[in-house]
Amino acid sequence: MDGPVTAMLDLIPRPRPAARTAESEKITINLGFVDLGHIDLLVTERVYGNRSDFIRTAIRREIERHAEITRQSVARKSVEVGLRPIRRTELEEARATTSCSSRAIRRPAPASS
Repeated sequence: MDGPVTAMLDLIPRPRPAARTAESEKITINLGFVDLGHIDLLVTERVYGNRSDFIRTAIRREIERHAEITRQSVARKSVEVGLRPIRRTELEEARATTSCSSRAIRRPAPASS
């Protein structure tokens, strides 16, 4: 009688785990067969638990390798929140820079013959 009782227990609805907010985002990448073969070999040799572990580790290493570039970029692109007083000279310089760049992009009209 163990069989039917066990089967009936499997039909009892179980509560689902509470939905969690995403701690990561899925992406899709295309890899060549050779690269994927190397990754699979490392996974088979138990250097990494799975392909995702290898890819995450490789990405983190690259981020660490380029950490100085990231720091410099963040320093250059500082964000100002709120109001900031601007002197007339700063405004004129900004306008001059903008108008010069837009002139460089515009192509001269074709000469009429």
